[in-house]
Amino acid sequence: MGVGERVLRPGRFDPRLAFYALGAVGLGLASAHFVLEGPAIGTTLEVVILVTLAVLTAYTGRELPDRSLSERGAIDAFVYTCGFAASFVLLAFAIVLIWHVDHGGAQESQFIVVFAFVLGTAVGSRANVYAVEYRESYERNQALTKLLTVNQRVLRHNLRNEVTIVLGYLEDVDDAAEVKLVRRHLNDLLETSHEARRIAEIWEEDGTGRFDCTTLLQDRVSALRERNPDVDVSIECTTDLAVTANVGLPEAIDELLDNAVVHNPADVEITASCRRTDEGVVISVADTGVGIPASESAVLFSSAETALEHGNGLGLWLVYWTVQRSDGEIRFYERDGGGSVVEMILPETA
Repeated sequence: MGVGERVLRPGRFDPRLAFYALGAVGLGLASAHFVLEGPAIGTTLEVVILVTLAVLTAYTGRELPDRSLSERGAIDAFVYTCGFAASFVLLAFAIVLIWHVDHGGAQESQFIVVFAFVLGTAVGSRANVYAVEYRESYERNQALTKLLTVNQRVLRHNLRNEVTIVLGYLEDVDDAAEVKLVRRHLNDLLETSHEARRIAEIWEEDGTGRFDCTTLLQDRVSALRERNPDVDVSIECTTDLAVTANVGLPEAIDELLDNAVVHNPADVEITASCRRTDEGVVISVADTGVGIPASESAVLFSSAETALEHGNGLGLWLVYWTVQRSDGEIRFYERDGGGSVVEMILPETA
């Protein structure tokens, strides 16, 4: 059942039948024109045009259940279509009147008026259904954006405050294994809250910067080594490469590097690299670990998360939105010999 089927409610005004009626009127006018003018070749061609347009109007009603229109939206589309038809007919009358005034008469006056009505219903029905559908989609997206903004700000604020309070109380509790476990989970929640805030900031801000790839990777790898002194990480980067990207790019690289450390064995080997290609500059992070599960990367390119398909965290989403806001592309590969490769393709800066 399509979303648009909400317009079909027994006992109420049915926009689908209304469009059928407009099409039927067009067919009736075409038939009357044929009877009045006679079965000449020219008249037959005119009737074919009128019938085609009338059928197009009726088809609009036929496909209404498959459109993502509300009942109110479908009614609006019908009303606007009637306005189109009336405007076209008035324009046709004006043209006929001008011909009568200037030339004392007008050939095919009847066909001009009938054609104007049928054309107005055909064009109006197609244009207005799409226009109203777009309007409602835009309004839904605005409302959803507002709802999500309010939810993420309130939830993030309350989550951070409440978790911080709980962690404060846990400082006075014996350092038992259970307490350590609770602390770890609470710190994970705080990290998730931070990532959610950064994703929202990346989405909302439009700031970009120029990054020297070699310097950028050296800085991020150095920061990684400070957090994990024993990690085996190397850099492979062509000199004199620069990209223009969202200001969150350093954090995105940090996320990929940390992900390679946290989710892999202690002896994992990590390589951060950059190179020039025909598509742009490719910044990649490869590791020899267990690899990123297909479900984790696939969800980034799905239309929505579901109960059966969802990511375990927000880290990859932070990388994804950073690349998206940089007019770039992100790709995931399995590394030969085991492990994973994540590539960010970004615009090169001269």
